Amino acid sequence: MILHRSHIPNKNYLMAALAFLVSCSIGGPLREDVKATQIQLAKTPKNWTSQKPAEDKDAEGADAVFKDRGTQALIALNSTCFRYESTSLDRLAHQYESGLKDSETLEESEVTVDGRRAVRLRLKGDFDGVASEILVTVLRKNDCLFDFSMVGKSPLSSDSIESFDGWVQGFRYGNSSEKKDNP
Repeated sequence: MILHRSHIPNKNYLMAALAFLVSCSIGGPLREDVKATQIQLAKTPKNWTSQKPAEDKDAEGADAVFKDRGTQALIALNSTCFRYESTSLDRLAHQYESGLKDSETLEESEVTVDGRRAVRLRLKGDFDGVASEILVTVLRKNDCLFDFSMVGKSPLSSDSIESFDGWVQGFRYGNSSEKKDNP
């Protein structure tokens, strides 16, 4: 497939999208989080390239960031432990709406990830002057929250969505006998 220049987001859009994924991921900036340490990620699709996440894994940076070379969508995983226990997964997922102007929910459902209930939400709206979509899955497991997110120009391709959902389904974290002081 040959991409026309108009299909490739400009560098400013990609940087803004990456900043959005990191800052909106479960709670936003200006806080100190404890990151999960026993994350097992599924093999990434061949068309995804790893991007460098924030250097300080104890700060608000994402645990993993990828870019879909075909669509230029950005994919991120962010974890935080021992926070937001009383906040519902639905509310956490809907925090992504704050980054979009004129946001609209395209899909909302419950899914199971790593044996736990998760909320999957697909939104569209205007992000940094570009018609965009966000697909997010939020999961709570063993005192940690995980949010998986993908942001790209609207509409997200069915192949990108399928790749993202498959990657999320391959996620594994710790085991049920973990001690509370060892995220």
